[in-house]
Amino acid sequence: MSMPLKQVRCEFLNEVEKEKLSRRQAIQVVFVEPRVVVSELNLNKWDVGKTSSSYVLNGPWHKNVVKKNEDSLKPTAVVQIWSFRVGTDSKLGFALVKVRDGEQA
Repeated sequence: MSMPLKQVRCEFLNEVEKEKLSRRQAIQVVFVEPRVVVSELNLNKWDVGKTSSSYVLNGPWHKNVVKKNEDSLKPTAVVQIWSFRVGTDSKLGFALVKVRDGEQA
């Protein structure tokens, strides 16, 4: 899942995480699916050309998220990604929230 920086509404990374991503190192994050299943994914930052960048959640995305949520996440569904912190170490997490159902593809 790609999140263009232009669509990110507020900063969610701390300085250590920003530095890690700038060195092209992934950050392991908690991920909460619409069915409230928790898994772990990797967050990376990809630069597209000189003018555009995206945060990318990857890892076992297809197996863990797409397949398990295919009954509710249709291609035209509208979703939001919310960030949060969890635990004593303030580990970064994301929740995928379905805003509107999609139509059958």
